[in-house]
Amino acid sequence: MMEKIPIPLVHEVPIPFATWQELKKSMSQKYGQPLHYATHRILEDWDKSRVGTEDENRPMDTIIPPNKAEAIIWSIEEIHRRCHSHLRFARLWLSHPTYHAFVDVIIKCDNVDFDHA
Repeated sequence: MMEKIPIPLVHEVPIPFATWQELKKSMSQKYGQPLHYATHRILEDWDKSRVGTEDENRPMDTIIPPNKAEAIIWSIEEIHRRCHSHLRFARLWLSHPTYHAFVDVIIKCDNVDFDHA
């Protein structure tokens, strides 16, 4: 039901950040709400894509303005909250090697294999 959580307006005070993961964490703390799992995965991929580039160790907030980066994340988040299929979400989740770190098994289902790590 994440689509019911309103997307906050970007504040005037920019959040300094060195990586997309840092910005994600700061945004979650600042606005008091989680980001969609698919948004987490995109930001994780963006950080990984910097490895081996000449700007790999350069703080991201010196490459892209913090308010713009935050607005980009909220735009992606809105798409995920409104349009992400549960089936796609499940496949994405199961493809992550450490997906068990994100959930606790509450109900054991005999017809579902939880060992996809």
